Amino acid sequence: MANQLNLHILPVELFYRIVNYLDDFTIISALSNVCKRVDTMMENYRRYKALTTLQLCNYNIDLKGAANLANALKQNKTISVLDIGLNEIDAQSMSYIADGLRENQGILKLSLHLNKIGSKGAAYLADALKQNQTLTRLNLHYNRIGDEGARHFADTLRHNKALVRLNLIRNEIGDQGVADLADALQENQTLTTLYLAENHIGHQGAQHLAQALQNNHTLTILYVAQNPITDEGAKHFAEALKQNQSLTVLSLKKNKIGDQGAEYLADALTKNKTLTTLHLKWNHIGDQGAISLANVLRENKKLILFLLLSLILAIKCAKSETAVRSYVVKEDKPPTLKPLTDFTAYDSREKDRIYLLRTTSSDIDTITLFDYRARTMIGNVEGEWINGIFNVSLSIYDPKSDKWVDGIMTLVRGLLSYTYKLNWNNQRLVMKSKSFTKTIKIYDESTNQLMGQFRYRSFWRSGTKYKYDVKIFTNKLPDAIFLLSMTVVHHSEKLVDDKR
Repeated sequence: MANQLNLHILPVELFYRIVNYLDDFTIISALSNVCKRVDTMMENYRRYKALTTLQLCNYNIDLKGAANLANALKQNKTISVLDIGLNEIDAQSMSYIADGLRENQGILKLSLHLNKIGSKGAAYLADALKQNQTLTRLNLHYNRIGDEGARHFADTLRHNKALVRLNLIRNEIGDQGVADLADALQENQTLTTLYLAENHIGHQGAQHLAQALQNNHTLTILYVAQNPITDEGAKHFAEALKQNQSLTVLSLKKNKIGDQGAEYLADALTKNKTLTTLHLKWNHIGDQGAISLANVLRENKKLILFLLLSLILAIKCAKSETAVRSYVVKEDKPPTLKPLTDFTAYDSREKDRIYLLRTTSSDIDTITLFDYRARTMIGNVEGEWINGIFNVSLSIYDPKSDKWVDGIMTLVRGLLSYTYKLNWNNQRLVMKSKSFTKTIKIYDESTNQLMGQFRYRSFWRSGTKYKYDVKIFTNKLPDAIFLLSMTVVHHSEKLVDDKR
């Protein structure tokens, strides 16, 4: 008994020294609600106060760990991003976590991808979100919630006023589950992005979604890729597009749409003035359908005007002076079957690791940026930017405001150049890639000030890894802006000939 540690008399300095050796999960889960003195010391602990992102992906969280995490979530006020994907979380573990979310008022983004919550776990989570009015993004990719789970979330969407992005990719949802979600969308006025790719949605499900689009005025991005949707389903979406004035991105790629479906959609696009991106690759569209769609693009005067404005802006851009930070960004290993490349950013001497850029590719491509030394995520990109498609949204931690800020990145393709625009935290940036050049410069759109640049280093040996010199000329923007932009541009176009 004499050798036991007494927390009531333990010196604060010694307590902090011990806690410094613990990982984030242990700090959050094991040191919550121990006693009033520990709670007070934790509230004043610098690392605890600065912990806004809790990355627990593939962390082997068991039932006890889920219970401890849930208990911590009830009290924690600092964490805004929680990733507990790839942990084999089942319905029982989900019941604990959902209980914590009912009382939590700080988490904005929750990722539960690649778990096993099923329809019962979905019921627990959906019920919790009827009370939780702070969570804005929920990723449930591959959790097998089925039609029953979709019904639970449909009921939640009728009550929840905070959720803006919902990822239900690969969840075994069929026409009935989509019917319930579509019915809820006619009432919901907050959800802007819905991912339903890789499910079992046929023409009946497409009809339900199309009917919802005729009445919903807030949804701007809808992914229904890799489903068994045929020409009949395309016809339903076409009828919706003739009336809908809010949807800007619709993904129907890898379905079973043929020439007739393409003609239905082409006719709708002559009347729709808001849709900017329509994904149709990997369907069954032949020459006639392609001609119908090409005729619509030929008449799109708005896109031509945007291109001209971008070219004029790029000509006016001015140069700046000296870089305040420089990095050398190296490809980790040459990709084989993986379409996206991982990178590591080093200091200018190429000795110390500073940042890690990790990529995944499925129906939605992602790039995650980690601060190597702090072991925290500081930036994330989602969307599509390879194989000629460009639909990119990003979220970056702003250290000045201590908040995560969302943004978007757009692309205009010219004959001999690409012009990228990035809108983040009221800052508008423009970057232009010309043929036969390996340097891309990033300018402030309003002042023409050079903010940063990245340059590809040429190598002539076969199999050489990609390497970039990244220079940043301003302290106004976080490094994540430039590193994530570099990675997106790298994958979206061929800056150099692939010597592999």
